[in-house]
Amino acid sequence: MINTYSFNTLNKVSEQEIKDSFIDAFQDYSISFSTKKFSRMLQRKGYQPELSFGAYHNEKLVSFIPNSIDGYNGVLTAYNIGMGTRKAYQKEGLIHQTFEYALPILRKHGVKTYQLEVSQENEAALKIYQKRNFKITRNFNCYHAETDLISQITARDISLIEIPLSVFMQEIKFDTIWDFNPSWQNSLNSIMRDSDNLVCTYECKSHHRIYCLRTTIGGSHSTGYLPSV
Repeated sequence: MINTYSFNTLNKVSEQEIKDSFIDAFQDYSISFSTKKFSRMLQRKGYQPELSFGAYHNEKLVSFIPNSIDGYNGVLTAYNIGMGTRKAYQKEGLIHQTFEYALPILRKHGVKTYQLEVSQENEAALKIYQKRNFKITRNFNCYHAETDLISQITARDISLIEIPLSVFMQEIKFDTIWDFNPSWQNSLNSIMRDSDNLVCTYECKSHHRIYCLRTTIGGSHSTGYLPSV
């Protein structure tokens, strides 16, 4: 039997359905997160359902490309938040077909570049993107540390203060202290979209002051040095 599909935006799809599709698509990776955390992730990255796209089988979402649209490096850019296809519908080229449907619409809305991030270990995905003429423009290092170890170090070596992000930003403008161009999800626009859910922990006594933005439910958003005083 040959399946037939229709393509449309995600404008009428609930976040719960997108989350369920996402978990189904990546079930081999044991991904799990709450509905609240998923919703906040979409908010932080700037999810825009009217310019996000999916493939449908019998009106059921089976493949999805959620996008954010924003200015990045002075260019109107679409950012791929995390695309995938439900397990039972994989290997049918649905992501490719959804891209073919989406790109003319994105161009019509003035989008000039399309950006995504992928693990270097995911060689299959890298090959797919390169076949679609995506080019690697930056490499990021990812770090992981046990929270208990971090707590032991900070408790022993430095004195920390925690304040709401809104208070912190009255004193500091990130775009004036960064010495690098952050990734999409750590950009100033991303920080501001999630500002109500962020607190800033910083060390204020030493010559080289360190700050860390983190969500109120855990997870680091951005870390760096403040100007010397």
